Amino acid sequence: MANISGHQALLTQTIPEIVWSRDLTIVVVSARLSIALIPIALVWFFAARFARWMIALLAFGRLINLPGLFAMLGYSSSMFALQSTSMALAFIAAALLFTPKANDWFSNKGRTNAAIFE
Repeated sequence: MANISGHQALLTQTIPEIVWSRDLTIVVVSARLSIALIPIALVWFFAARFARWMIALLAFGRLINLPGLFAMLGYSSSMFALQSTSMALAFIAAALLFTPKANDWFSNKGRTNAAIFE
């Protein structure tokens, strides 16, 4: 949200059919954040097993944006660095949801640990 004009220029370049006002850009950026937070909340608060698959699919779905990511390199190298870091972290986070420790956490979430009460 710190660089609304940069997001506005990027959206204008990506989807020129829409007149991107500052308000519309803020709404789109906020909506993208909210949509990203839904599966994270499903994992964190509810330990929903399907949510980790949804996060993995969303991470691999970001590969569709790969050509746009490299096109961004000519536009802004700092935005390219941020977006490529974001993409790498999305893959790392999705992979971490499938580790053995994460599997244990998903299977034990919401249950009381009998060892605590002994």
